[in-house]
Amino acid sequence: MRILKSLFIILLIIFSLGELTRIQLANSIAVSLNDVLVFIFVCGWILLKIVRKEKFNKPFLFRPILLFFVISIASLLFNIPRLSLNDFFVSLLYPLRWLLYTGVYFVFMDFDKEFKAKAVKFLLIPISLIIIVGFIQFIFYQNLGNLYYLGWDMHLYRLFSVFLDPNFTGVFLVLAFIFLLGLIFQIKKIRKIQNIFLLVLAGLNLVAIYFTYSRTALLSLIIGTLALMYFKINKKYLIFVLALLLFLVLIAPKSFKTEGTNLFRFASVEQRIKTAQDAIQIFKDNPILGVGYNSYRYYQKEHGFLGGYLWEVSHAGSGTDNSFLLILATTGILGFISYLYLLLKMFLLGRFRNQTAKLVLFASLIVFCVSSIFLNVLFYTFLMEWLWIILAITESS
Repeated sequence: MRILKSLFIILLIIFSLGELTRIQLANSIAVSLNDVLVFIFVCGWILLKIVRKEKFNKPFLFRPILLFFVISIASLLFNIPRLSLNDFFVSLLYPLRWLLYTGVYFVFMDFDKEFKAKAVKFLLIPISLIIIVGFIQFIFYQNLGNLYYLGWDMHLYRLFSVFLDPNFTGVFLVLAFIFLLGLIFQIKKIRKIQNIFLLVLAGLNLVAIYFTYSRTALLSLIIGTLALMYFKINKKYLIFVLALLLFLVLIAPKSFKTEGTNLFRFASVEQRIKTAQDAIQIFKDNPILGVGYNSYRYYQKEHGFLGGYLWEVSHAGSGTDNSFLLILATTGILGFISYLYLLLKMFLLGRFRNQTAKLVLFASLIVFCVSSIFLNVLFYTFLMEWLWIILAITESS
């Protein structure tokens, strides 16, 4: 277990590198160093359990995780006739990767209580590094145009940090802010120098969220923070908190430089409506088991929803902006119900909101659900990994 504990800390450091270690192996296949380390971390744990002949304890979310995974595989098998052999195996990699990332939750649950308590502080490592890199990038590297051939958008004058996308970065920073608030609520138990560090880091985090110019992140910040504070502070202070958060939006017009930094832009809204309409149409044509988990790209190409020479590497091609519509389109009504069941069980873990850890989980899940309406955050590996860690910490508490 000592090796696994060390690997967990290394994993958090590698997590901080985000998409910077991403390698495009083939047109539709990409692997990051984080993927590799998660594989070693989870498989090492499985091997250790087998060698030691230890009993496998089923945590709270075992059944809903297994159910969704089985249905996602069934959706692919059901759609074999319309997929080439290559397309099938490429698509199969992604439900396997989803299951692999849930393994982080299983491994963490197997750690002893002392290490779990320390792990909470270890999470400050990726938060701090991602914020620092974000500000450096925002000052010195404000254009991703040189990576357009790899499927990345330009994101002019926006903070996108290690994830190379201001929207996903914004959502992560919101989740980090919720986590930091949870630690600050327990501030009496922490030394003074740590109090100052947490408050400064939370302040920098808030500024970083603003510089992503992500409306999804700002909306998630407002709703998630209110959800957290509703149960933790005097209700009359919520008006002050809401006013402060809305102030960030009101001062935004002073910093408009491009369409991307305009919080009142409409071009991206129209595009999201279009992708949502496509997803609904795909679901109507395949309502029971969908078109197969992660074979969405090939279905879009086949039916003319996706084109251009970058169709195989475009990050928008593998899904739609709405995570829930993506689940409906790729796994059908059966997959959608099974995922809702998984989400329900997650919320049940945070039902005792008088405990700070469970309150942080509850607010984090609210952020996930809100942002999933506008972004495919439910299946973005780095955000998945963060959520599984928070779930494991909460269940352990």
